[in-house]
Amino acid sequence: MDWFTYILVGLLAYLLGSIPWGYIVVRVTRGLDVREYGSGKTGGTNVLRTAGLKAMLLVAALDIGKGLAAVLAARFLVGTPAAEAVAACCLIAGHNWPVFLGFRGGSGMGTAVSILLVFSPLTLLICFSLWAIIIALSRYVSLGSVTVTLLAPMILALLVVYAGQPWEHLAATLVIMVLILLRHRGNIRRLWAGTESRVGQAAQKLA
Repeated sequence: MDWFTYILVGLLAYLLGSIPWGYIVVRVTRGLDVREYGSGKTGGTNVLRTAGLKAMLLVAALDIGKGLAAVLAARFLVGTPAAEAVAACCLIAGHNWPVFLGFRGGSGMGTAVSILLVFSPLTLLICFSLWAIIIALSRYVSLGSVTVTLLAPMILALLVVYAGQPWEHLAATLVIMVLILLRHRGNIRRLWAGTESRVGQAAQKLA
């Protein structure tokens, strides 16, 4: 497979990832720019803060949908784990730094769900379960997100060694971990300082 194919896969995945569903849904439903509230991101958590649960669920579904479209397209049209890995990394880059929105996007968690769903449903199940438990106990979405972001490559590494998971998937997951953590730098600082918003707090301020 020539390099042009991989460049094309990456470009298309980046453009698909750049579709800012969080911004679009909040703008249509509330007439607000989601980036002006809460964390300033366009992802599902900030949509929940600014537009409510229904809007958040819609955005989550749309973000997962664009992720599935990008990675599955690479799988069926190119057919190599390397193409899937390229699509996954460029998808997250597009979601986090979308060309259509001045490179101000989300944190990558929703689209990462779709990637793990294709790469390793078992890893997704473990990460989602832990994410839900952490949020239920702490009410910090960012704490759950950061924790499972660090955990996912560890699980995939075990699957590469013991279950024949393609190493390209692990490589992509490591890159995605870095991209997600970069977008959580502010959250990590606020968690450390004890000033991070818990679930429900920002929504109360908007009400």
